[in-house]
Amino acid sequence: MRQSHRLLIAFGIALAALALGAATLVFIRGNVKVALLPESDPAGVVQRYMIAIQNGDNAGALKYVAPVPTTPKDGGPPKPIPPVVPPRRPASVPWRATLGATRVTGSEAQVDVTVYVFRSGNPFGDAVQTINETFFLVKQETGWLIQSPGPLWWLY
Repeated sequence: MRQSHRLLIAFGIALAALALGAATLVFIRGNVKVALLPESDPAGVVQRYMIAIQNGDNAGALKYVAPVPTTPKDGGPPKPIPPVVPPRRPASVPWRATLGATRVTGSEAQVDVTVYVFRSGNPFGDAVQTINETFFLVKQETGWLIQSPGPLWWLY
C-alpha cells in the first residue's frame, strides 16, 4: 500500500514539474521581439503588413498595398485595394505568421507566408491550422508594394 502512495506522489511531482516548465517557457518565449526586415525588401514589406494586420492597424497596413491600376469613373486618383480585414478581430483567435521563400524577377516579387492559426476545437481535432499564402508585390517609385494582399479569411 505504501509503495502505491509513493508512486502516486512521485507521479504528481513529475506532473507539476512539467507544468511549471511549460509555463516558464511560455512566459520566456512569449515576449520575444522579432527583428524587422528592411522596408526596401519584399519580405520586409510583407512582414510589416502582417504586423499591422495583427495589431489591428488597418491604415498602417494599407500603406503597404499598391493602388488599383485603373482610375475611378470620376477621374480621381487610383484608390488602394483595402486589405481584407474583418471589422472586429476576435481576440480569441491568436495567429502567427512565418515568412518563407522570396522570389524577385525584375519589378515583381512573390513572398511565401505560412500562417498558423490557433483554435480550440474538439479533443480529437488539430488545434493548429496551417495556411500557406503567397503575396505578390510590385516595385514602384516608393518601393515594394503588395499587389494582391489576398483574403485574410483566417482572421474571421
